[in-house]
Amino acid sequence: MHAGWRGALTGIISKTISKIRKISKSKEIYASVGPCIGQKSYEVSNEFYKIFLLKSDKNKKYFLNKNMNKKFFNLRKFVLDELLNQKVVVDNINHDTFKEKENFFSYRRSSKLKQNDYGRCISVITLV
Repeated sequence: MHAGWRGALTGIISKTISKIRKISKSKEIYASVGPCIGQKSYEVSNEFYKIFLLKSDKNKKYFLNKNMNKKFFNLRKFVLDELLNQKVVVDNINHDTFKEKENFFSYRRSSKLKQNDYGRCISVITLV
């Protein structure tokens, strides 16, 4: 599954894990958090920050201040914590798709560089 900030914030992770638990005989669920934008690359507005705080004041821990108007968001940590809260065994493939341009596509990087296309990625879910 892909869990960008909107999906992660609105519960896509817990909803997906809940569905898997209903159809799977296995007690253990394993997930890999693949390459994604790194915190120092994910600059967001204060309005974005406030959306997360409306959901929970505890979400402050996923942000670092850049300046008075901008923050850095740690999407990877947010997703990891959501998975761990669901008692999922997590493998973390820690690469910054924004910075590692020779290895990964990045919508945000392409947008900043005013490129026409940004490539695609794929996510996979399997039950065994």
